[in-house]
Amino acid sequence: MSELTCQFATAICDLYDVESCLEIQLIELLGDNRFVSYHRAFDLFAFGYRERGWILSRIYPFEDFLCLPKKRALRRFRQACGLGKVEKSSSQVRPGSGGGNSTGCANTRGILWTYVNCRIEPQKLTGQTYTAIQLELREYFIGRAFDADGTKKRGRQLAHDRNATCRKLTELVFRELYNEVK
Repeated sequence: MSELTCQFATAICDLYDVESCLEIQLIELLGDNRFVSYHRAFDLFAFGYRERGWILSRIYPFEDFLCLPKKRALRRFRQACGLGKVEKSSSQVRPGSGGGNSTGCANTRGILWTYVNCRIEPQKLTGQTYTAIQLELREYFIGRAFDADGTKKRGRQLAHDRNATCRKLTELVFRELYNEVK
């Protein structure tokens, strides 16, 4: 093994150790009593620690959303989760470019997209059982991502359907938190 390979291997091991320590700290922080009602809602989605941490880092305290009318609160919640939309004026839109871009935290948006892509989109994974809300989200995804003949869409259209499913996910999380924290 070369000197460079040894250095890279050591760096990878060091990064893994740091990641493990950070995850232990995250788990301890998530155990705080302030988050009990949040965890009850997150349990319905079977979110992992990292998903919970990213979402909480963007939306805590949820009570800040409760002082707004519900529709406006949902828009702010989506934006906090990285799935808000900023519409462009007609003079700024190029043909085929869509009507707007997502705004908000890209890391949280990525976590939600990964959740949809790895936990909702695939056929039932070995040993995985879906919660009722995951089934609701899966039905929503299937309704969008498959043509009438049962073939899965591809490319840009599939990406749009995944993004729509992520927006639906934020609506469902908002709904459950609204009912739980309110």
